[in-house]
Amino acid sequence: MVVIKINQWNVRGWGTDTSFKNKTDFIKSQSPPNSLALTIVNELNADATQAHQLFPGSIISATNRGNGIGILNHNNQNIKLSPIFIIEGRLIISDILIKDTTTRILAIYAPAQPDKRKTLASTLNKHFNNQYHNLTSNPKKNIDIIAGDFNCLDFNDNHTSNDDQGNLTTQSPDEMATVIEAIRISNNLMDMDQLNKRPTFSRTIHNTNNNLTRILERRLDRIYLNNSIINYSQLYLRNLIPPKINDIPLSDHNFLSTTFTLPNIQMNKRRWRLKKSSILSSIMLKKIDFLLNDYSRELSSNHNSISFSQLNSLLNKIKQLYTEFQKQNDYNNKANIKNLISLLETEFKDQAFATLSAINESKKREEQLKQELNNYCEETSLKYISARIKKRHNDFTINAVKDAQGRTINKQELIEEEYVKYYSNLYDYKEDDPPSHYEMLENWTVTRDSTWDNLENEFTSQEILEVIKQLNPHKSPGPDGIPNLFYITHKEKLAPILASAFNDTLRNPHLISKNYKEGLIITIPKKGDPELIKNRRPITLANCIYKIHSKLINNRIIPILTKVINHNQKGFVPGRFIIDNIISMNELINYCNDKRINGIITLYDFEKAFDSISHGSILRSLQHINIPTNIINLIMNLLTKSEARIEINGRTTIPFEIKRGVKQGDPLSPTLFVLVIEALARKILQDDRITGLPLNNSNHREKFQSFADDSASMVPDSQQLELVLQHFNSFCKATSSKLNIDKSSSILIGNPDNTNQRIPISTNPERYLGYFFTGKGITRKMPEILNTIRSSLVLWKTTDSTIKTKTNILKAFALSKLTYYSYVENFKEEELNQINKLVEWFLSAPNNKNASGFQVINLMRTKRARYPLKVGGWNIWNIELRQLAQKLWIINQFILALETKQTNSSHHKSWEYQIQKNKFTSRYLKENLDEWNKIRIKKAIFNNNLTSIKNENGQPLSLAEWYTTIQDQNPTIPKTEFQSSLNLRGYSYNQLFNNILKIKDPKTRDTMFRFHARCLPINYLHNKQCPLCKEDMSKDPYGHLFFSCKKTKQFIKINKLKNFIYITTGKGKNWHHTRIRQNNNFINRITPKLSPTAKKDQEVNADYANHRFHKEYFEWNYKAIDYDLTRSFAYRNLMALILHNIWIWICNQIYSEDPLTDESLSYSSLLKKWHKLATLEYIKKAKDLKNLSAKDHNNFKDPKILLTSTIKLRKTTANYYCIPESSLPNIISFDQFI
Repeated sequence: MVVIKINQWNVRGWGTDTSFKNKTDFIKSQSPPNSLALTIVNELNADATQAHQLFPGSIISATNRGNGIGILNHNNQNIKLSPIFIIEGRLIISDILIKDTTTRILAIYAPAQPDKRKTLASTLNKHFNNQYHNLTSNPKKNIDIIAGDFNCLDFNDNHTSNDDQGNLTTQSPDEMATVIEAIRISNNLMDMDQLNKRPTFSRTIHNTNNNLTRILERRLDRIYLNNSIINYSQLYLRNLIPPKINDIPLSDHNFLSTTFTLPNIQMNKRRWRLKKSSILSSIMLKKIDFLLNDYSRELSSNHNSISFSQLNSLLNKIKQLYTEFQKQNDYNNKANIKNLISLLETEFKDQAFATLSAINESKKREEQLKQELNNYCEETSLKYISARIKKRHNDFTINAVKDAQGRTINKQELIEEEYVKYYSNLYDYKEDDPPSHYEMLENWTVTRDSTWDNLENEFTSQEILEVIKQLNPHKSPGPDGIPNLFYITHKEKLAPILASAFNDTLRNPHLISKNYKEGLIITIPKKGDPELIKNRRPITLANCIYKIHSKLINNRIIPILTKVINHNQKGFVPGRFIIDNIISMNELINYCNDKRINGIITLYDFEKAFDSISHGSILRSLQHINIPTNIINLIMNLLTKSEARIEINGRTTIPFEIKRGVKQGDPLSPTLFVLVIEALARKILQDDRITGLPLNNSNHREKFQSFADDSASMVPDSQQLELVLQHFNSFCKATSSKLNIDKSSSILIGNPDNTNQRIPISTNPERYLGYFFTGKGITRKMPEILNTIRSSLVLWKTTDSTIKTKTNILKAFALSKLTYYSYVENFKEEELNQINKLVEWFLSAPNNKNASGFQVINLMRTKRARYPLKVGGWNIWNIELRQLAQKLWIINQFILALETKQTNSSHHKSWEYQIQKNKFTSRYLKENLDEWNKIRIKKAIFNNNLTSIKNENGQPLSLAEWYTTIQDQNPTIPKTEFQSSLNLRGYSYNQLFNNILKIKDPKTRDTMFRFHARCLPINYLHNKQCPLCKEDMSKDPYGHLFFSCKKTKQFIKINKLKNFIYITTGKGKNWHHTRIRQNNNFINRITPKLSPTAKKDQEVNADYANHRFHKEYFEWNYKAIDYDLTRSFAYRNLMALILHNIWIWICNQIYSEDPLTDESLSYSSLLKKWHKLATLEYIKKAKDLKNLSAKDHNNFKDPKILLTSTIKLRKTTANYYCIPESSLPNIISFDQFI
């Protein structure tokens, strides 16, 4: 079943370039290019030239202002439109061709004027009954879709409405509505919003006679689908209000979208995957536990071992159990849906439609509940945001491919053939040259020490547990479909079984089967033409059991890498950093320029480096560094005679053999690659004919450096460059690799001799390890980076987020782009100002204001915003100090290397020489060493020895610790001027923000935080008249608007508020009280007495006429919301909820052009929210209990333990929130809630 998205939108004209761009950008944001989607657009008021360029294969008809209709094709490669009949600017009938299936659409833009609309309806009716009827005698050619702006209500809508004067009138259905209804019935179509019938058009109308303004809303835009193509699994019509640009809506019509299906197209069968819910199912936990116990008993009895073949048998049984379980669950779900669909197709009853809609609403509610639980204890998770971004960016759909002759292929079967042909050739055996390789290995001296001693030992359960603990539970599984989460869940019982089976392969590696080491290749687009296969990066999804096995071996080898890999290789070697090569390169170029030394720096590009090295070269490299034979045999057996398939658009290709290369995605692959390429580095470094280039006045010179395959050489002229190339040629011959000369490039320092140079000389900055270099050094890319940050923040600005989420987004997805460059670059003052302005705009400006040119009224001073959240700041990075912290970390790492005598970078040796001679040629070292010494003095470190600065645990300061160290923070809690002057009796500030951060609901927490941090958008009202009651607010708009304003008191009904708080927080048990009051006496004294004449209030169900109680023991002021004085969890959360609702009302009164007339706070609504908060608390804690039972289910063998714990939790939660226990979910329905 193929799912296609169909959109409908009246764009309200796109005649200007700006309007066209804004509106097409919005359309593309809803349905990106190359997605299977069509968009019907109306009221274009422009010709079709630009639209055809942007959406090739579309049908667009427009003549002049006031008309224009189009069907925009988002995927011209897979969707073809064939027009049948067009009325210019008003109507299009077209076939939609997708593979071998034809679907017919009628798109309409009806005139607003009744007489013109009647003429169009008459023409359509005539055409449908005569010419079109003849064209559609074949029932397969009936209308399947109708979409458009009909400028009238549906035939079945309520035709009673207000006229322009606001009077109720009833009208007959419009002629256009009648014709559309006839077509709908004869073609068996369904109105996709017939249940909700939501308005799609709104306009503000001002009546000059009575000077009243009202909003006119109509359902003018609709989508109808044939019953046979309705997507019943996603039965909805999305009705989206378009965004505003500079306070002006893109259109007064809403953007509609839904999906339809083409069931006649043969779909690719999805590969089987074990679901998370199945792994954590209590039924399956018991079954797997029982199965593993059998194997554990066999392992422990008489010291038997589990063979590798037994492990394979175990995995097959596990997969069979889960397959049957998931199949039964899927069958039950499909049976229910099938019965509903059958009911819809046969009877088409409203009740059936409502039932199916209820199911979809239930699914939406389930997703909403997950999101609410995600937000419950903290702001929107960065992991959640990152996952959404990754999912959006990683579009693995392959719609077309170019073959070797450059011809475009778009049929699935032929695309698969091309991919198999390309990768079969890439991974096919290519002859290498062992003698050449052995000759290169002679330059690589390996001295064995005690690090090698434990390599050949048998694997232990503890080693396997360590590996499993490092697994990411969210990674995709391999061909067997079993994810890491399964191994994590059952790690304790699996570890000894896996250790025994893996040890069997250590003795008998030939036992490893093809299925075990089979990989599934997915390809990710790189730069360049996405239709060229070579421009896609292959990632191999190996079976998770294989990756555990591979990582186990890798953990054994990693400790020896520092002993055998040269210091200039920074890739995949513990304790080495990519930034070291950047600094060394920059130091070298700067020194050569200062001393006017000529040179050539060459950046090399291997063609498919990881995929091309021969298996023979891997074997010889492992033997050369004295890896034990049993480990070598195991590694080579995992590599050789393995097969892979490619996943393309959900379908897998035929398998092919991997005869060379290492799999990208295999934990062992990076280690094996750096071991193989080491022979090349050693050959160049030990060639005395190659002199390299100097970093300082000493004899140390730099010849060659690399990060995995990203390599660079430094030579004085083309003659020495030719020697380097000879070594590259020998290496490629020895390992079946290939150097891509065309993509390699040279950078000239000064004016070196470059006669007969084969590598292209670059005149533009060249990218190396993320930085851009020329012959003058690093080229600054800050303007481009700032533009990237600005674009990123503009997208995030459209979402409604709390301050904490915004700061997280700022740091994770915007300011983090500066981090890598901050190690070396220094930002200019102008650039820092731009960054700070962007930060202020993102945090303070309204969502619909542009990033450039908008004057932001800053809600918090920059200095204060940089303080941590726990003291009322926003925890924003100080970019200038962060830059300094990163550079001081680099210096401290260098000092640590000197201290431990492990200087492993070229610039380390250079800096050591400069310090010894006290003659600095490096500007970077001189400037940052001075700053490092200042911190040293500040920390009172006065010894003469040059030692690294360490923390309390004796470890060198981490980057975060450096940042904290150099921050200029006050020892006291920073306060605003007003906060400092706020001297209420008993009002404290010690742990205020810490307590606020513990509030559960994010939005209420955000309001309470911003209230106390004085950063609500009301600071401009200082010393002004209250916009609500017109009284003077003096210097405190916060206190006045929330506590003293007569209008606010009238809204909240102050006495009712006090009693509501009293009842909701447990009638005094959780009451607001200071530390000096005795709780028991206090409760007795404040209990309100019911007056026999008092009127009961239905919302709070109590009398609140006890004035002494109100006056003496509770006042609605700052002290009431001072979280430093209140102990009750319930009270704090309730007060935040109340304050948030008051703030919403204040905003509506001050900022809305049409403020609500409701003048009282709904306490029944507050009570529902309070119960919801309690329910979420219960669900989350109950879910934690269930997860605990899943992770450590040995403690929950008796189901009564889990049941008893859950019952106890239910009572505790009800008591904590002072709500009836019956309002929480029942234990029986607990699984449904989760």
